[in-house]
Amino acid sequence: MSFLMALWKKNLVKLAVITAGTLLFFRYVLPFLAPFVLAFLFVLIFLPILKKLHKKIKIPEGILAGVLLAILAVILLLVAWFLFCRGMDMVGDFRENGDYLKDCCMAALDTCCDFIGDKMHLDSRLLQQRVVEGTENMVVSIKDNFAPKAIDASYSYAGAVAEGVFFIVVTVIAIILLTKDYDRIKGRLSKNAAFEKVRLMSRKILTLLKIYVKAQLIIVLCVSAVAMAGLFACGTGRWYLWGFLTGFLDMLPFVGSGIVLLPIAIFQFIQGKLWQGVGCLLVYGICVFLRQILEPKLIGDKMNVYPIFVLLSVFFGLHFFSVGGIVLGPVSLFLIREIYEEVKE
Repeated sequence: MSFLMALWKKNLVKLAVITAGTLLFFRYVLPFLAPFVLAFLFVLIFLPILKKLHKKIKIPEGILAGVLLAILAVILLLVAWFLFCRGMDMVGDFRENGDYLKDCCMAALDTCCDFIGDKMHLDSRLLQQRVVEGTENMVVSIKDNFAPKAIDASYSYAGAVAEGVFFIVVTVIAIILLTKDYDRIKGRLSKNAAFEKVRLMSRKILTLLKIYVKAQLIIVLCVSAVAMAGLFACGTGRWYLWGFLTGFLDMLPFVGSGIVLLPIAIFQFIQGKLWQGVGCLLVYGICVFLRQILEPKLIGDKMNVYPIFVLLSVFFGLHFFSVGGIVLGPVSLFLIREIYEEVKE
């Protein structure tokens, strides 16, 4: 026991244990508590508004929470329907212009094969034929393998949908019940000294998280605005949708806005639109430069955290927590730092 106590006094050991415990909690425990955590965050954010409405219209706060959830659900459904319709429009446009796109790709392939054949002294026609045959074989292989895998995946998708519906139902019920009893639960727990420490630490983490989310929203809006303006100037169809996706995906480390803008630039080059393709590459460079300028100002200076560590936490979070790591990575970083400082004191 004395050996363990002596080992615990080493700061590096404390940091390692806290880091491992935090990551394991978020990885294996949080999924079971996720509906209740979301319910707590919802109540924490919207309870002041619900109390003001309760004073004015005398409707129980639990019912007001249900109404607010219904309004938010309608808004999300409208946004999802809009994105679905735009996606179907793009699929329709792709089918209508399929022959034109095929001709553009063949023209680009012909140019590339001529260039390679000329430089390497190869038969450009034979090279083009081999590329076309390889592409056709790949398409046939994808078609043969897609149907069985799609059928197998449909069962897992059905299970995921059922789990999602159950998750939403539990979250809604938890929000309504917690809204009703929040003040009484808080009053009882506030008498506990350990709860008071946890509450203060949670407040610090929520403040840091608020700064992080606000900074990301500002960066997303700025990058989206620049991307929309640039794509509109380049004559890109549905520039507003691609611009929004550029800003949203810009939160991903390393790849970021290039997921959208680089394929659009390549597509412009395939169509023979040289200046439009160059314009898309220029827009991509501006978006990357804009994030590099805004991120240190909005995150590093206000949160007293080096931006490189925030980037590292997002990158690690994506590998450890999948897509949710965009938020869980920085939250883990903040929580580890706060617990470590508390333990050290």
